[in-house]
Amino acid sequence: MLSRWVSRLTALGLALGLAALCARPAAAHARLVRSNPADGALLAALPRTITLWFDEPIAVALSSAELLDATGQNLGAVTLRADANDSHVLILELPPVSANGIYSLAWRILSAVDSHFTKGVLVFGVNQTVASTMRPQVETSLAYTEIGLRLLRYLALSCLVGGFIVASLIVHPHRALQLRARHIALVGVALGFVGGLFMLVWQLSQLERGTIWELLQARYGWLWSLQQGLFIAAGLALVAEAKGLWWGWPGAITSILSLAVTQAMNGHAAGVSTLTIWAILAQALHILAASAWLGSLGALAFLHWSMIGRQHPYALLFWRRFGLVAFICVGVLLASGVFNTTRQVFSLDAWLLTPYGWALWLKIGLFLAAGAWGLLNSAAVHARVAQFIRIVTGFRLISGPPRWLKPEILSGGLILLTTAYLTTIAPARGPEFVPPETYERPPANFTQPVEDLLINLVVRPNQPGVNLLSIGVFNTRRPAPAEVIRVQVRLNYLDRDLAPQTMVAELESEQRYRLQTSALSLEGRWQAQVVVRRNGLPDAVASFEWQVAPLSLSAPPQPMWVSNQALASRWEVNLAFVGALLLTLLAVVMAIWQWSAQNE
Repeated sequence: MLSRWVSRLTALGLALGLAALCARPAAAHARLVRSNPADGALLAALPRTITLWFDEPIAVALSSAELLDATGQNLGAVTLRADANDSHVLILELPPVSANGIYSLAWRILSAVDSHFTKGVLVFGVNQTVASTMRPQVETSLAYTEIGLRLLRYLALSCLVGGFIVASLIVHPHRALQLRARHIALVGVALGFVGGLFMLVWQLSQLERGTIWELLQARYGWLWSLQQGLFIAAGLALVAEAKGLWWGWPGAITSILSLAVTQAMNGHAAGVSTLTIWAILAQALHILAASAWLGSLGALAFLHWSMIGRQHPYALLFWRRFGLVAFICVGVLLASGVFNTTRQVFSLDAWLLTPYGWALWLKIGLFLAAGAWGLLNSAAVHARVAQFIRIVTGFRLISGPPRWLKPEILSGGLILLTTAYLTTIAPARGPEFVPPETYERPPANFTQPVEDLLINLVVRPNQPGVNLLSIGVFNTRRPAPAEVIRVQVRLNYLDRDLAPQTMVAELESEQRYRLQTSALSLEGRWQAQVVVRRNGLPDAVASFEWQVAPLSLSAPPQPMWVSNQALASRWEVNLAFVGALLLTLLAVVMAIWQWSAQNE
C-alpha cells in the first residue's frame, strides 16, 4: 500500500513539474547571431542587401522574409539566397525603397540541422532614430504536437529495440515468449513508420514557403526518407529472423544502429560547432542505451504480466538477465550523458537559468528515480544486491520476481516525455552565454609618418557594415610647405580576391577628413591606403593593415550569476566523462562474466 501511494505522489509531482516547464515559451533552435546592418541601426539609405548570420545551417528554399514599413505594409518581394562559402549565412535582397522612415524585416527560417523554424524581426531607421518601443519582441510558443510526435518516435524505438533484445537475449530459447517479444518489436516498427508520416504532414503544415518536393530534397527530407526505409528494413529483418533466415539477426542489428544514428543526426548533436561527429555518435549511443533499457523493461514487464507470471520456473532467470542489460545501459547513459551535456549546455549559468537546463535537471531526477526503483527490483532477484541494501539501510527485501515494476516503468515513461520536450526546445548554448570579454573589439586607431606628415586613421565601429573613417593629416613643418588638395582612401580586402574600392574623403575640420562607407562589408583583414595630394608635391601614401571585428551579437551577453565558463573546457567535466566511460567498460566486462556464469 505504501509503495502504491509513493509511486502515485512521485508521478504527480514529476508530471506537474514537467507541465510547468512546458507552459513557458520556448525559443527556436537556429539563433540569429548577428546581422548587417545591426538591429536598430540608423542608416543614410536602406541597403539593397541584408546579411544574417545564424548558429546553424539554413534551408534557404524553405525560408521566407518580408520588408514592412512603419504601417505594416509589405513593400515587395524579398529574395533569399545562401552564401556560397557559408551555409550559416543568409543574404536577403530587398526591393528598392528610397523614402525615409522606419522599416522592419520579418524573417522566418528553417534550420537545416534539426528542422525547427525560427522567426524574428529586425528594425532599421533611414535618417530616423529607432526607439526601443519600435522593436517588437518575437516569441516562439511551444509546439505540443511536435512534442507528442517526438514522444511517439522514442516509444517506437523503445518497443523495437526492447522487443528485439528480450527476444534475442532475455527469454531465449523459449519460442512462445520470443514470438510475443518480436510482436512488440513489430509494433515499434509500425509506430515508427506511421509516426514518421504524421511528422512529415505536421512539418508541411508549418511551411510558409516551399513544396513537399523541396522539403524532401532538403536535409530533413533525406533523413526522413532514410528513417522510414530503416523502419521497413527492421520489420523485414524481424520477420526473417523469426523464420530462421541467416540475414534476419544482422539485418535487425544494422537497422537499429542506423536508426539511432539518423535520429541523432536530426537533433541538437548535429548543430554543435566542434566535435560534431563525436557529438552525433554520443547522442546515438544515448538513444540506443535508453531504448534498450526502457524498451526491455517494458517488454519484459508485459510478458511477465501476460504470460510468465510469478510462478514461472524461469522468471527469476529472465529478470536477472534483464538486470545485466540494464546495468550496461545505465553505464552507457552516464558516459554519453556527461558528454552530451557539455555539448548542449554552455555553462553552469546556462544550466541554471534556462528552460533547457531546468528540463535537464528534471530528466536527471527521473533517471535517479528510475534507478532507485530498478535497484529495489534488482534486489528482489539478486541476493547480493539485497544483502547490500540490508547492510546500508537495514531494510529486508523478499526475494522473488520484481515488485516495483510500475513505478520504474512510470519513471521511464516520464524520461521519454522529458526527452521529447528537450529535443523540441533550444539547447542552452548560444552567443548570449559567451562571456562578454570574448567579444571585445580590438582598437582601430593607427598613425604613420610619411615624409613631413603624420597620417592618422580611425575606423568606427570597425565591424562589417557602415563605418566612419576619420583621417587626420598633420604637418610636422611650420609653415606647411603646400596646401592639401584631396585625401582619398583605397580599401582592399586581404582574405578574399575582391576588387579594391577608392573613395574621396570630405573635409570635416582643420587637418581632419571623414569618409562614411559600407565598403567594409566583411570581417577579416583589410588594407587601407590613404593618399594625400598636395599642390606641387608628390603624393604622400600611408598604408594600414588591420582586422575588422565581427558584428555585434544579436543577443547581448548575460551577466555572470554563478559561472559563465564553458563546461566543455572544464577539467572536472572531462574527468567525469572519462570516469563514466571506464565504469561503462567495467560494467560490460562484469556483465559478460555474469552472463557466462548464468548460462553455465
